[in-house]
Amino acid sequence: MSDEEPAPVHQDPSGAVRLAMAWELFVLGIALISLANLFLFTLVRNDAVAQVVAVTEVSVTFVFVIDFLARLSVADDRRRYITRGYGWLDLMSCLPGLRVIRFLRVFTVVRRLRARADAEADIDDLFHNRARAILLFVLLLTVIVIEFG
Repeated sequence: MSDEEPAPVHQDPSGAVRLAMAWELFVLGIALISLANLFLFTLVRNDAVAQVVAVTEVSVTFVFVIDFLARLSVADDRRRYITRGYGWLDLMSCLPGLRVIRFLRVFTVVRRLRARADAEADIDDLFHNRARAILLFVLLLTVIVIEFG
């Protein structure tokens, strides 16, 4: 047995593209914030709340664009990612006017997390790359504090 780790698989046969576990959890948190923004925007009619939601939506859109471009860049077969790996949904969720599509983004991220076969390797990845995981967690907490503070 060799001490070398195999190269990470970026794209599974269904076309879904996997990224680091910390990033997947970060995107899930951002998607949940986007979902909360959808409800805040429709339920609360206050100019101050609308302004905070608008600023947060810009940052959420920026994260979704980065996520889409990262998945597209590591995909072995970009066409398969777009057609069968829900890349089209990732692309549509980057458009700020389509907030309802972002509701579906939560389900795609959860589906990606459930499709991960090796939970032990994912936990090891979180602990071995603590700096990245903590940075993403702090960024997520910052967005939450700005949104609900």
